[in-house]
Amino acid sequence: MKTLVVLGTGREGRMSERVFKFALNQLKSMGDEVETVDVRDYESSRTVAKWAPDDVSKKWAEKVEWADRLLLVSPEYNYSYPGELKILFDRLVDEYKDKPLYVVSVSAGGFAGVRLVEMLRLYLTSVGFRWMGAMNVGHVGDEFDEDGSTENEKHAERFGKLVG
Repeated sequence: MKTLVVLGTGREGRMSERVFKFALNQLKSMGDEVETVDVRDYESSRTVAKWAPDDVSKKWAEKVEWADRLLLVSPEYNYSYPGELKILFDRLVDEYKDKPLYVVSVSAGGFAGVRLVEMLRLYLTSVGFRWMGAMNVGHVGDEFDEDGSTENEKHAERFGKLVG
Protein backbone atom coordinates (compact mmCIF):
# COMPACT_ATOMS: atom_id res chain seq x y z
CA MET A 1 0.00 0.00 0.00
CA LYS A 2 1.35 3.44 -0.94
CA THR A 3 0.38 5.97 1.72
CA LEU A 4 0.89 9.71 1.50
CA VAL A 5 1.12 11.19 5.00
CA VAL A 6 0.39 14.90 5.23
CA LEU A 7 1.42 17.11 8.14
CA GLY A 8 -1.29 19.76 8.05
CA THR A 9 0.21 22.71 9.91
CA GLY A 10 3.19 24.96 9.35
CA ARG A 11 3.08 26.43 12.82
CA GLU A 12 6.34 26.87 14.72
CA GLY A 13 6.62 24.48 17.67
CA ARG A 14 3.91 22.23 16.28
CA MET A 15 3.15 19.31 18.58
CA SER A 16 1.38 17.45 15.80
CA GLU A 17 4.79 16.65 14.34
CA ARG A 18 5.15 14.09 17.14
CA VAL A 19 2.02 12.26 16.02
CA PHE A 20 3.09 12.61 12.38
CA LYS A 21 6.33 10.74 13.21
CA PHE A 22 4.33 8.15 15.17
CA ALA A 23 2.08 7.57 12.14
CA LEU A 24 5.07 7.20 9.80
CA ASN A 25 6.63 4.60 12.08
CA GLN A 26 3.37 2.69 12.39
CA LEU A 27 2.77 2.62 8.63
CA LYS A 28 6.31 1.51 7.89
CA SER A 29 6.01 -1.29 10.45
CA MET A 30 2.82 -2.39 8.65
CA GLY A 31 4.79 -2.63 5.39
CA ASP A 32 3.41 0.48 3.69
CA GLU A 33 5.45 2.41 1.18
CA VAL A 34 5.31 5.93 2.60
CA GLU A 35 5.79 9.42 1.17
CA THR A 36 5.36 12.59 3.19
CA VAL A 37 4.10 16.11 2.65
CA ASP A 38 4.72 18.95 5.06
CA VAL A 39 2.49 21.94 4.32
CA ARG A 40 5.50 24.16 5.05
CA ASP A 41 7.01 22.94 1.78
CA TYR A 42 3.87 23.93 -0.13
CA GLU A 43 3.06 27.16 1.64
CA SER A 44 1.46 29.98 -0.17
CA SER A 45 0.02 33.21 1.07
CA ARG A 46 -2.60 33.12 -1.64
CA THR A 47 -5.12 30.74 -3.07
CA VAL A 48 -4.47 29.25 -6.49
CA ALA A 49 -7.31 28.28 -8.79
CA LYS A 50 -7.32 24.58 -9.64
CA TRP A 51 -7.63 25.43 -13.35
CA ALA A 52 -4.45 27.55 -13.24
CA PRO A 53 -1.87 25.15 -11.81
CA ASP A 54 1.55 26.38 -10.82
CA ASP A 55 4.69 24.42 -9.93
CA VAL A 56 3.50 23.86 -6.36
CA SER A 57 0.17 22.48 -7.59
CA LYS A 58 1.94 20.15 -10.00
CA LYS A 59 4.21 18.86 -7.23
CA TRP A 60 1.17 18.30 -4.96
CA ALA A 61 -0.74 16.55 -7.77
CA GLU A 62 2.16 14.15 -8.37
CA LYS A 63 2.20 13.16 -4.69
CA VAL A 64 -1.57 12.63 -4.55
CA GLU A 65 -1.63 10.62 -7.79
CA TRP A 66 1.23 8.41 -6.53
CA ALA A 67 -0.68 7.41 -3.40
CA ASP A 68 -3.24 4.65 -2.92
CA ARG A 69 -4.51 6.56 0.13
CA LEU A 70 -3.84 9.66 2.19
CA LEU A 71 -3.39 10.05 5.92
CA LEU A 72 -3.70 13.57 7.25
CA VAL A 73 -2.28 14.56 10.66
CA SER A 74 -3.44 17.98 11.76
CA PRO A 75 -4.29 20.05 14.80
CA GLU A 76 -7.50 21.96 15.25
CA TYR A 77 -7.17 25.74 14.86
CA ASN A 78 -10.00 27.94 16.07
CA TYR A 79 -12.55 25.12 15.79
CA SER A 80 -11.50 24.21 12.26
CA TYR A 81 -8.46 23.33 10.12
CA PRO A 82 -5.29 25.37 9.50
CA GLY A 83 -5.50 27.87 6.64
CA GLU A 84 -2.34 26.58 4.98
CA LEU A 85 -3.91 23.12 4.82
CA LYS A 86 -7.02 24.50 3.11
CA ILE A 87 -4.90 26.41 0.59
CA LEU A 88 -2.99 23.21 -0.24
CA PHE A 89 -6.10 21.05 -0.69
CA ASP A 90 -7.86 23.75 -2.73
CA ARG A 91 -5.21 23.41 -5.46
CA LEU A 92 -6.72 20.18 -6.86
CA VAL A 93 -10.02 18.36 -7.24
CA ASP A 94 -9.93 15.65 -9.92
CA GLU A 95 -6.98 13.89 -8.27
CA TYR A 96 -9.02 13.37 -5.10
CA LYS A 97 -11.86 11.45 -6.77
CA ASP A 98 -12.67 8.46 -4.54
CA LYS A 99 -9.17 8.50 -2.95
CA PRO A 100 -9.33 6.94 0.54
CA LEU A 101 -8.57 9.46 3.29
CA TYR A 102 -7.82 8.93 6.97
CA VAL A 103 -7.45 11.74 9.52
CA VAL A 104 -5.57 11.91 12.80
CA SER A 105 -6.57 15.02 14.72
CA VAL A 106 -4.20 16.37 17.33
CA SER A 107 -4.79 18.59 20.34
CA ALA A 108 -2.92 19.74 23.42
CA GLY A 109 -6.17 19.47 25.37
CA GLY A 110 -8.78 16.87 26.05
CA PHE A 111 -11.12 17.54 23.12
CA ALA A 112 -8.52 15.98 20.80
CA GLY A 113 -9.50 17.92 17.68
CA VAL A 114 -13.07 16.69 17.39
CA ARG A 115 -14.22 19.88 15.65
CA LEU A 116 -11.37 19.58 13.16
CA VAL A 117 -12.68 16.18 12.16
CA GLU A 118 -16.22 17.53 11.73
CA MET A 119 -15.02 20.35 9.47
CA LEU A 120 -12.57 18.24 7.48
CA ARG A 121 -15.09 15.52 6.80
CA LEU A 122 -17.53 18.01 5.33
CA TYR A 123 -14.90 19.78 3.24
CA LEU A 124 -12.80 16.84 2.03
CA THR A 125 -15.70 14.60 1.05
CA SER A 126 -17.18 17.48 -0.91
CA VAL A 127 -14.00 17.66 -3.05
CA GLY A 128 -14.12 13.92 -3.74
CA PHE A 129 -12.20 12.03 -1.05
CA ARG A 130 -13.63 8.79 0.32
CA TRP A 131 -13.74 9.27 4.09
CA MET A 132 -12.34 6.19 5.85
CA GLY A 133 -12.28 7.36 9.44
CA ALA A 134 -10.52 9.43 12.05
CA MET A 135 -8.49 9.05 15.21
CA ASN A 136 -8.48 11.82 17.80
CA VAL A 137 -5.36 12.33 19.91
CA GLY A 138 -5.55 14.61 22.94
CA HIS A 139 -2.88 15.73 25.40
CA VAL A 140 -0.28 15.16 22.70
CA GLY A 141 2.54 16.79 24.69
CA ASP A 142 2.05 14.32 27.52
CA GLU A 143 1.44 11.27 25.32
CA PHE A 144 4.17 11.48 22.65
CA ASP A 145 7.89 12.22 22.68
CA GLU A 146 9.54 14.42 20.05
CA ASP A 147 10.59 11.34 18.06
CA GLY A 148 6.99 10.09 17.86
CA SER A 149 7.36 7.38 20.48
CA THR A 150 4.74 6.76 23.12
CA GLU A 151 4.41 4.49 26.12
CA ASN A 152 0.65 4.27 25.66
CA GLU A 153 0.06 1.10 23.66
CA LYS A 154 -3.55 2.08 23.00
CA HIS A 155 -2.39 4.61 20.40
CA ALA A 156 -0.81 1.90 18.23
CA GLU A 157 -3.89 -0.29 18.67
CA ARG A 158 -6.26 2.53 17.69
CA PHE A 159 -4.07 3.52 14.75
CA GLY A 160 -4.01 -0.08 13.50
CA LYS A 161 -7.79 -0.22 13.63
CA LEU A 162 -8.01 3.04 11.71
CA VAL A 163 -5.73 2.22 8.78
CA GLY A 164 -5.40 -1.56 9.02
